[in-house]
Amino acid sequence: MLLIVISLNLCGCLDIPYKSTLMIPTEKIYANNFSEGEANEILDNLGVTNYLVISIERNSRGTALICYFSTNAETVDHEGAIEEYGGALVISESACFVTNFPPGIAVPAGLHDDMTLGYWFQGNRLVFAGGQWMTAINKTTGHWSLGISGAPGNEVLVVSSNEDKIVYSSDPQHPLFSLAPNKDIPANDIFYQNNTIYVFGDHRDTNGVHHWQCWIYYKNGEAWQCTSRVQIPDVIDVLDFDPKSANVLCSEPGMMNDRAFIFNLNTKRKSTASLSIWRNHGFFLSEALVKRIDATLKEDGYQND
Repeated sequence: MLLIVISLNLCGCLDIPYKSTLMIPTEKIYANNFSEGEANEILDNLGVTNYLVISIERNSRGTALICYFSTNAETVDHEGAIEEYGGALVISESACFVTNFPPGIAVPAGLHDDMTLGYWFQGNRLVFAGGQWMTAINKTTGHWSLGISGAPGNEVLVVSSNEDKIVYSSDPQHPLFSLAPNKDIPANDIFYQNNTIYVFGDHRDTNGVHHWQCWIYYKNGEAWQCTSRVQIPDVIDVLDFDPKSANVLCSEPGMMNDRAFIFNLNTKRKSTASLSIWRNHGFFLSEALVKRIDATLKEDGYQND
């Protein structure tokens, strides 16, 4: 009889080794699988208690990681809405610190590169950097009516309701373009760099077969136009898009856990990244940031071999 033993770490996930792999030597860009296990270790050693890590993202340049968390503290505002509390663990090339959001500001939230808020939830509202807001909960059903995600740096966002609207966080009332369900690609992931918007999604073709694709949008005058569509084969999820190249970090199924690989949008070639992936966490990070993370985990006595 074959006995398979699965090791669990303290956060209840598969014991996947934390690792960085040098992918672009000339740019010193690393593929990295930082996840909740590493975030929990650092937060615990910083004295943060009663928290839950909600999401992890990088900034637009890959020089900082932001781990958003919520706490079990909450109050009720004057309209009867529950106000939760949140914050973020920020690991940059030069520092590691926790920023607590003002009372009533809850996660999901998104920070700009300068660490100002690009969007956040407050009571029943989704609030944006320019002070504009949208009602986020259906008053009749009590369910969430809006979803949101952002490109690294959160200058460009996806606001989802009955369709995906691509907006600037400073001006969410005027969509740059919209993606209709059952017609366009769903905005599962979005990246904004060099005045170009890259939308990645699991798109269903005319035969009903699902394929991951990247739709590339350039600005032509005042309008954004899709100028290219690239299909990515054999992918479970898109993890990150390198800010300095056409490399996409993706995941594919492995024996015990997902594995990372690189797909280049220009050459259409696939290469290995030598990383195991947990919960779709994979990032392109600078060498200085990787060294900062390694040093912080070493100071905490963290081991995950």
